[in-house]
Amino acid sequence: RSRKRTATYSALAAYHNEWLHMLEEEYRAEESEVIGRIDSSSDDPLTSELTGHALFDMLPSRRGLIHSEEIYRLSKARDASTSYGRNGGELPSDHRFGPNDAVTMTLQPRGSGDFFGPATLPTNKDAVTVEARVLNVGPAYLEVTVPGG
Repeated sequence: RSRKRTATYSALAAYHNEWLHMLEEEYRAEESEVIGRIDSSSDDPLTSELTGHALFDMLPSRRGLIHSEEIYRLSKARDASTSYGRNGGELPSDHRFGPNDAVTMTLQPRGSGDFFGPATLPTNKDAVTVEARVLNVGPAYLEVTVPGG
């Protein structure tokens, strides 16, 4: 009975290690693709927003807590450099963000339109960045959860 239990636990550990290895490989591949996309967009950052891979000039407002994670609603700033829709506050219709997507938010120290410098790119080691997960997407907002607030 003891040997059977040990064999079961060993098989489960091997299964776990194999899946963990595959997930890490997938994460590294996706991360390198995203970093390459960010680095190539430094020449023309608005292209990233037009293709749906980035949203610029977003203004966060705190919405509460869920399981010790803070919820923020990101909407276009009133003085945003780019605007979409009739009232200017809508997100681009072809953005590619959906629930449970991992996103990186970067501080724009000089306010709206400050995404044109390399200091505000998420790949810059001196940039102030926060990683979050998309919770909900609306026509004019993106709700994200920030671990640990």
